[in-house]
Amino acid sequence: KEQQVEHTTGVLRQFLVEPFVPHPQDTEYYININSVRDGDWILFTHEGG
Repeated sequence: KEQQVEHTTGVLRQFLVEPFVPHPQDTEYYININSVRDGDWILFTHEGG
């Protein structure tokens, strides 16, 4: 079902939920786990998402 968020309309398929916790920039990491047909992709970076 299409949704409107401010000035953009489309289908929402992915969501990012992350509570904000104050922290030094050099302690921030980002991990993404994505299920695909061939298995799971796990993406990791030393910088925020």
